[in-house]
Amino acid sequence: MEIKDLIGFQLVEINNSEIKLKKGDKTFTLSIIDSCEEEQSCCEYNDIETNLFISKEELNRNPVITDIIIEKSESEWCETCKVVFFGEEKNIAKLETNSGSGSGWHYGACAWVKCNELDLNEVLSEW
Repeated sequence: MEIKDLIGFQLVEINNSEIKLKKGDKTFTLSIIDSCEEEQSCCEYNDIETNLFISKEELNRNPVITDIIIEKSESEWCETCKVVFFGEEKNIAKLETNSGSGSGWHYGACAWVKCNELDLNEVLSEW
């Protein structure tokens, strides 16, 4: 499974370390993993940020994801990935990762989303 296959799931919660989704009566937790938390050399980094674009009341109704847009870009210092989750009428949440190094060298910084239950293990950005 890939992130784009999450259309039809309901968003329950999103923060910088996990995304909780619901499908039917089952809840799934997608871990947002930062390789730099485990091993870090002198210059590598991952910036991970999530934004919720709906109110807590709207989130409590677990809006259905109707579309997902993934945009990746690369500069001489880093790779960025933006994942936007859309609901019926508007975007509901965004996950953005930025992996890089202060020197521009590729040290192995990586941010990815993983959920064993859904067989999802997708790299968002790496450097």
